[in-house]
Amino acid sequence: MGVIVATALSADDKKWRAKDDARTLAEATVIGKDPERLDAAKVAATEMADEQAEQAKAMRGVAGRKGRGAKKDTGTRGKGRSGDVGGDSGGRSTAQPASDYTVFNRV
Repeated sequence: MGVIVATALSADDKKWRAKDDARTLAEATVIGKDPERLDAAKVAATEMADEQAEQAKAMRGVAGRKGRGAKKDTGTRGKGRSGDVGGDSGGRSTAQPASDYTVFNRV
């Protein structure tokens, strides 16, 4: 996954975004100069990362996956999955993979 970048911003939107970015950078400078505030932000960032890792773990469970991106073994590998035709497929599926759109709609 990457960053989504808006490509068709109006002049007003670009101006607003530049001002918002300037405020964000100014606030970051203020935080960076305050050791107590910076340390608190780092602790909060660690807590937030831990929470997101826990949510990701739960989401992998919902998706039927184990660990980081490992697919759950469904026990169907090479056992005549849908799409096998005849006996010369060697246990491999001959079905075409579903498109991303089809898979997304099934979820």
